[in-house]
Amino acid sequence: MGKRGAQVLLERIANREKEFAAEIVVEPELVVRESTGPAPTKG
Repeated sequence: MGKRGAQVLLERIANREKEFAAEIVVEPELVVRESTGPAPTKG
């Protein structure tokens, strides 16, 4: 998201006269790693 935000910012600075969308939608991505495990159980 940071990389996309920087790209958008630089594009807006370079093209100040152009109109841009008010919202930018970024699709989330889940990366399952070894550190991901089930939630602990109460008891």
